[in-house]
Amino acid sequence: MRKSFDKINKAEREMILKTLYRSADKMVGDQAVRTFIDNVLTEGERIVIGRRLLIAQMTLAGMSQPEIGERLSGVSPNTFGRIYKWLDKEFPGYDDALKQSKKEEQARIEKRRKPHYEHVDPFSMEGLKRRYPLHFLLFNIVDYIGKK
Repeated sequence: MRKSFDKINKAEREMILKTLYRSADKMVGDQAVRTFIDNVLTEGERIVIGRRLLIAQMTLAGMSQPEIGERLSGVSPNTFGRIYKWLDKEFPGYDDALKQSKKEEQARIEKRRKPHYEHVDPFSMEGLKRRYPLHFLLFNIVDYIGKK
């Protein structure tokens, strides 16, 4: 039996949520939580809640709406809006943290792109010496001694 949300008055709503929260507080261990979820929620409710949690995790990981939309089909903009509001209440400043982590990630990417040594034409003698150091061992030793 499904009851429309707008037909539940505020006092009844509070009583229902209080019961749910008390039941959840009494659970100890992963198996108890899993059993509770499996027995109380329908499969559709489990999927909807799990999907929202997955979207929130992806958002916190720094993925954008289009990236999440590619991985999960049919995510509406309203769902993103609800999740952003939830994250904003639960994790104030998460947006700033995401921006900071993206900047740090971009800096790591840029650092990886910079060569550790100056570029040398791979077909020059210097390039061959770098690629095949044992073949040019004597030349490399003479160059090393000559630099000192």
